[in-house]
Amino acid sequence: MIKQEELAHQMQNLRQGKMSSREMYHTIHEFGRENFLEARPVVESFLTNEDAQLRSIALEVLTNRWRLAEHWKTARYFLEHDPDEDSDFSPQFSIEQREEKVD
Repeated sequence: MIKQEELAHQMQNLRQGKMSSREMYHTIHEFGRENFLEARPVVESFLTNEDAQLRSIALEVLTNRWRLAEHWKTARYFLEHDPDEDSDFSPQFSIEQREEKVD
């Protein structure tokens, strides 16, 4: 388990653009794994990133790791309209089942 201080430091580095794409991906994944919800605004900012892998991991964290219902519609939108045809958002989608539980 990563300490909260280390996660906060990683969040600061991510905000300041001090990471490679690979490091960004890993860090966002760690935020999800460690349930570091303080990073939510930072993770959400990656939903519009030009890198499809970063968009995908951000969506994965928001929907599967943190189970934020407000992003299920975002996930559906990505499935139907993401500009990168090679992006893979498939891990997220038992969305219909999740929405049925909420409705």
